[in-house]
Order: sequence, then C-alpha cells, then structure tokens
Amino acid sequence: MSSDSGVDTYMCADLKFGNSKSPAAVYFIGDKFVRLGIIQPFESATAILKQLISKYGQPEKAPDEQILQDIYSKPNITADILFDNKTVALRLTSNDNNIKQALVLYSVPNYDDLLTNAAGDSVSNDL
Repeated sequence: MSSDSGVDTYMCADLKFGNSKSPAAVYFIGDKFVRLGIIQPFESATAILKQLISKYGQPEKAPDEQILQDIYSKPNITADILFDNKTVALRLTSNDNNIKQALVLYSVPNYDDLLTNAAGDSVSNDL
C-alpha cells in the first residue's frame, strides 16, 4: 500500500483482465473505493481503444494527433482518452526513459472532485 495526497493505493500483480493477468491498482479516498487502474502493454493500446469504442461509443475527449505522435518519440507525455462521463479512460504515457505504457482506468463519477478535496485536506493542517 502507498498513500499520497489523501489517496491510498493498493497494488495487485495478477488481476485477470481479458485472457491474461495484469498488474493493477485500486485507489481509495477515505474509506471509499474510487478508482481501478489496469496496466497494459503499450502495444495493446489500439486494440483496447477499439474495444472501448465498441462498448462506450466514441470518446468524449481525446488528445490531438500531435500529442498521440509525441508519445511515440518523446519522454514524459501523457494522453487520456475519456469515455462514459469521464468514468472510463485509456491513459497512454511515456516516462522519463521514454518507456511507454497503457493504463485502463475506471473511476467513480466524482473522482476529480474527491481527489481535489483529498489533496487540500492533506495539507490543510500544514498551512
């Protein structure tokens, strides 16, 4: 378990997702489960995107083409493709070492508000 800015994170190395086992994380704010994140190989991002479109329809928000191209060639890029009132996301990232990753996120509808409040609460006593 790790805890940061009011969010407790629990990792799982072998969550069954599709036909394989994947690393995953569950996120809690307070005592409430607020998000599930499932790490997928970057190479599977296109197939995952097609399946998300099949299930949820066209994305509500997607990065522009340049950002998607930048993920392939530049470090420290993140792009979210959002579905279903921002409760389902495909996050594509490249880190400091330009290692790429896909992350499927399922969140409660008010996740962003809860996260903002938790972050504020975590520093309020220090101010």
